Amino acid sequence: QFRAAQHEKPVHWRAKPRIDRLSRHPLSGAIIDEPEESTAVPLWYPPESQSGLWGGEAVVVGRRPRAKWYSPDTEQEWWPIQHPGLSFYSEILQRKIEIPSITWSAIDYINYYKGIDGYLLATPIHEIRSLFGNKLKREMLVALSKKDFYNDNLEEQSRIYDKINNMKYL
Repeated sequence: QFRAAQHEKPVHWRAKPRIDRLSRHPLSGAIIDEPEESTAVPLWYPPESQSGLWGGEAVVVGRRPRAKWYSPDTEQEWWPIQHPGLSFYSEILQRKIEIPSITWSAIDYINYYKGIDGYLLATPIHEIRSLFGNKLKREMLVALSKKDFYNDNLEEQSRIYDKINNMKYL
């Protein structure tokens, strides 16, 4: 099943270590295993993520376990797989949009929402997490509010406006 852009909780989660979940009952002294709780994995949004669309992904920062018992743990970063650049056509802005770095999950979202316009309009600002994406979203919202697209073809303008208004995920 495809996961929509609105998440109830962050995408990356990890379980608390088992030792932190164990406690003793105050009267009987029996060991109690508390239900497993999930905590958020530390994420990092580097400056490179501001110039593209990453589809809610980020750099995961963690530690790689040691290879030998005498070597220390090493810090590790896991970067999302990125496409070097794609261009999409926006019906609202009436131009081709060049995206310098885009992840595969963002491409999946764009396909799910049937275009860059639907993806940016349906996704909340805090989930886009990109200055580039938020600027595009703002341009689209301003163009929609002013009806500043397809001024020479009013039928096409009303078709696009109705299509945006009838989107089930907005």
